[in-house]
Amino acid sequence: MFIILNIVISLSFLSGCSSTKTNSATSKSSTSSTQNTTSTQSNVTNNGVSNANSKANTGTVSKVAPVKNVAPSNVPPVNPNASGAKSAVNSITASPSTAKPNKIPAVLVSDETSFKNAVVINLSGGKDLAINLNEKYTKDNIAEKVMKVVETSGYAGYVSGIQYSVVNNVAYIYFQYKGGSANFLTKSAAVDASVSSIVSKVVTVGMTDYDKELALHDYVVNNVDYDYANLVKNTIPDDSYTAYGALIKGVAVCEGYAEAMNKLLTKAAVLSTIINGFGNGVAHEWNQVNIQGGIYHVDATFDDPISTTTKVITHNYFNVNDAQLSKDHTWDNADYPVSTAIAANYFIVNNLSASNKSKYYDIIKNQIINKNPIIDIRTSTYDPNIYTSATVLNVLKDNPTIDFVDTTLGYSFSYDPASCVIEIVMNYK
Repeated sequence: MFIILNIVISLSFLSGCSSTKTNSATSKSSTSSTQNTTSTQSNVTNNGVSNANSKANTGTVSKVAPVKNVAPSNVPPVNPNASGAKSAVNSITASPSTAKPNKIPAVLVSDETSFKNAVVINLSGGKDLAINLNEKYTKDNIAEKVMKVVETSGYAGYVSGIQYSVVNNVAYIYFQYKGGSANFLTKSAAVDASVSSIVSKVVTVGMTDYDKELALHDYVVNNVDYDYANLVKNTIPDDSYTAYGALIKGVAVCEGYAEAMNKLLTKAAVLSTIINGFGNGVAHEWNQVNIQGGIYHVDATFDDPISTTTKVITHNYFNVNDAQLSKDHTWDNADYPVSTAIAANYFIVNNLSASNKSKYYDIIKNQIINKNPIIDIRTSTYDPNIYTSATVLNVLKDNPTIDFVDTTLGYSFSYDPASCVIEIVMNYK
């Protein structure tokens, strides 16, 4: 994920995947580091050939404007002390309560599902909770396990802490809400109403879990703006960490994106949880889903580039597995299910994954025929001698009936080594 700047970035040819890349943009997320990308801007001549000193069909050198490097315009650097996510275990304090326990009926929990349900039901209703302890849920771990549920179920942005006490093998949990429980309930009700409305409009009868997830992911990316201004100033308001900020205010950081996605997916009956980890070394949150018999990661924040000109949506982090995500994300693997599936990856489903030169050529050709303005292609191993920007020119040269490309504006080409995705931006008549 990277910031799209209102400038023309033009470089020459791509270097290898392991080579040093030009930092063409600042990463949009909870991270403070930049995303390395390589870009090239090509001016296509009327005979369909580009790049300075490249040969035209006639064997002559095509006349194009010299390609020059343009530095990105000044963008405020991301404050390394500002974070788009807060670890629930570290930011939500847990302390023993000295108050006499209220008379709350104790809930008997036998497994993780019943425990999570008990916590979420009471937490979402602004109510305190009493749980019968057992071998798994003890006086020594109950507070930590409650906080883990708060973190993964989408309420970490609303809770400032918990207090607890243990009497006669019953744990009493008292939730403390930012702004008070009444404020939380008001915002929670607004979020629930918004979630119901969004799902009813976006999710239609007959959709698969993949279709639902994609539609909701695209809705969030298209309707939520990253709170970049407050991130760089280290003044992120509490709402930006919540689904309320994302869905009601339309502004959030990664925690808000993840909480909104979790709410929407759960409402649409898609199994989802929130992962608390790191993106490019800085605290970050995203979602993990269980669809079509496989476990996948989906990071709506990283798929929502900051743009100074227009809304941009990518799918580089839509249903990726552990191996793919671990290139720029880290998390405690022991806390979450292992993800090895690939069948529901966006690029696999949409036939946009290239493993050789022929496949790469065919994808570009089909995408141009369909007049897709943005062509995204994922590669497993990047080879600059195979996945070149010149392939676009070859497609145009080999297929003279493709005469609807705007040759005066040209196209841009970039490669993101973290997600292994090539992006080609085309212009059509």
